[in-house]
Amino acid sequence: KAFYDESGWRQHFYGGAFFKIWGAYPVYVGLHDYSQSLVHHIALLNDGASLCVFPEGGTTPDGNLRPAKGGTAYLAHETGVAIVPVAFSNNFNISAADFFLRRRHIAVTFGQPMYVARRTAGITPDECKVEAQKVMDQVAVLLGRVSVG
Repeated sequence: KAFYDESGWRQHFYGGAFFKIWGAYPVYVGLHDYSQSLVHHIALLNDGASLCVFPEGGTTPDGNLRPAKGGTAYLAHETGVAIVPVAFSNNFNISAADFFLRRRHIAVTFGQPMYVARRTAGITPDECKVEAQKVMDQVAVLLGRVSVG
């Protein structure tokens, strides 16, 4: 958030128009309430749309997987949609030139759909993090970084 607040004209380009053109919807950070933070995403999923969500909440600074945040699991719990783990390989520190000149190839691997049990009592933020971490664990398996079992 600090990047966007302190980036001058770029905040309108990167934080607004650029992502809207690509069909992105904002997450309201700092509210400490998934239902308010993810209001656009819940509406989209309830309308039958698909989303691409990064459970870690950002990019990795060192190439290692980071712990999941709970938003992904909250969305699945609230809407009943499946979470499909996806692993991207060979993309850490890739430059725009590498990508556009096809000097490096990125592999995309899809896992099996996962579901979060819907409970009438709701789901706590801690439970969301546990469920979302299961997704990240499957991403690790897809990347070959851990063994199953």
